[in-house]
Amino acid sequence: MDAARRQMLTRPLPEDRPPWDVWLIRCAEESFTVCFRSDHALRDGIAAASILRLLIDDEPGDWSPRSPPSARVSLRGVAAALGQSARAMRPLTPAPAFADAEADTPQMFHRDLPMAPLRGAARAHGATVNDVYLAALSEALHRRHQEGTHQGHPPMPVTVPLSVRGRDQATLVGNALVGVRLTLPCKDSGGVEGALHAVTAQTRRLRAIDYRGSARLVLDALPRRMGARLALRVAGAGPVGLLASNMDCGPALTLFGLPATQAQLFSAPADGLRCYTALTGYDSHARLTVVHDGSLTGMPRLGEHWVAAVRELADAPRTSETDADVVRAAPSRRTDRPR
Repeated sequence: MDAARRQMLTRPLPEDRPPWDVWLIRCAEESFTVCFRSDHALRDGIAAASILRLLIDDEPGDWSPRSPPSARVSLRGVAAALGQSARAMRPLTPAPAFADAEADTPQMFHRDLPMAPLRGAARAHGATVNDVYLAALSEALHRRHQEGTHQGHPPMPVTVPLSVRGRDQATLVGNALVGVRLTLPCKDSGGVEGALHAVTAQTRRLRAIDYRGSARLVLDALPRRMGARLALRVAGAGPVGLLASNMDCGPALTLFGLPATQAQLFSAPADGLRCYTALTGYDSHARLTVVHDGSLTGMPRLGEHWVAAVRELADAPRTSETDADVVRAAPSRRTDRPR
């Protein structure tokens, strides 16, 4: 299976056919894997997951990814989207964790975890599952870097893709994503709980101004070519070094009478991208997938540190009453599924 995944990462899509294909891989007796590849310009992760469920589920239901809550786009939101665009035009120094890596064949690994610790940590700290994912990633980067250098890792910008698909748009053609840059505090966080507080503060501000809707409005208002270039620049893989996505693949399904036990979302790294991480939630199962430049060594330790950090957050004391009042007063969403 690992060999097949490497082929999917490196083998181009067919040039003489539409830019997508389906792989059926026999793993063991009564065990196989179905893989769907498509050009990112044709489908984003939500569209790919929605279409694949319709194709392979024995009894396709009416599940579709939750759409973001509607909100009035404000001047603050538009200003924030324009500010993100302006910051994306400034050069950034590559993060020490991914510096000096030369282009190489991409490598991939994954770490599995039940959804329960992620959801429990989110509830305990008044956060979202996505906040927990990013905070644990921040702490994992710090710990991996410290192991190799005995130094803390400085705060690091990371690009997070956000879907702007509505519930009735799950299968529409196109890449309906906007990007936002967040800062992972790493060594300056005061541990994984401090990292979670820092990440949550950033995402809460973005929800309060409906950054997602505002960024979509800005891109729609621009000429198509300019909007595409700007979107790519915000996702500026090279200077940022890390892109972190999060995808909910829905409830359990069956294929030819057999239960589908896990789901995984991953992408080949864009030019200049040294590391791509994807958290895929499926039923009660979560999988962190990391695709990285092959010249980066010791990367599987990043996954081990991430799992440990999530469990630490799940086992940490619950938010105090004072903190809980702040959380209840702030704009928020349900945290029972990853986003």
